[in-house]
Amino acid sequence: MENVKKILSKFGFIFLFILPAIIIQQMSQSEIFLNIARTVQSHIAVYFLALFVLKALSIIYPPLPGVIFTIASIPLIGWKLAYFADILGSSFGATVLPDLIM
Repeated sequence: MENVKKILSKFGFIFLFILPAIIIQQMSQSEIFLNIARTVQSHIAVYFLALFVLKALSIIYPPLPGVIFTIASIPLIGWKLAYFADILGSSFGATVLPDLIM
């Protein structure tokens, strides 16, 4: 019984990493994703600002999924801009926002 649990846990672990990769690969080739990518890239400053604000707010209110949106932004704006928005938003949310709220 112990061996079965180990095998199932290994398959579950692999399943959790492989299935999202397959879904992302299939979705990135769809017309909907291409339209979203074109829209985001044509309004990159607005998207960057929205990502920055979302990340800053997710520091103050943790149930907001700031990390998920940052990771999802990598195919749209590139990892450098997504990481930059993440770092700036986290810094702003941790230092400036608490002082503004209080």
